[in-house]
Amino acid sequence: MKIIINKNVCKVYREEGDKKMPNESRLLYQMKKILNANGFEFIKKLVYKDGHLYGDDNLHYLRAKKQNNDNSNNGIYCIVDGNWQIRAPEKDYNEGCVVYDVHYFPENTKGKIVNLELTSQK
Repeated sequence: MKIIINKNVCKVYREEGDKKMPNESRLLYQMKKILNANGFEFIKKLVYKDGHLYGDDNLHYLRAKKQNNDNSNNGIYCIVDGNWQIRAPEKDYNEGCVVYDVHYFPENTKGKIVNLELTSQK
């Protein structure tokens, strides 16, 4: 799995030898493991359990472990599927690539990430 974050876009690529993902929850779990192994602090949650009026009972997302902007995630608040109503992201990933939206804290002082590339250790 290769993750590329560029400003407000997070692209996740399935590389040769990577297993297919059965659902979005598992895909986000694998993304979280890679991001956290590279210095980020994300947790995977159901969107509605954080009180957001967005998504449905099954929409997961990655959000900053700390709810304040201490820049531990380079100012990123969350990574979420902006097209959750019309697609299943695990299917796009299994075919090669899925694109997620990246949202930053409003008071972000580091600026947006440009071309950060992370890969899983095989």
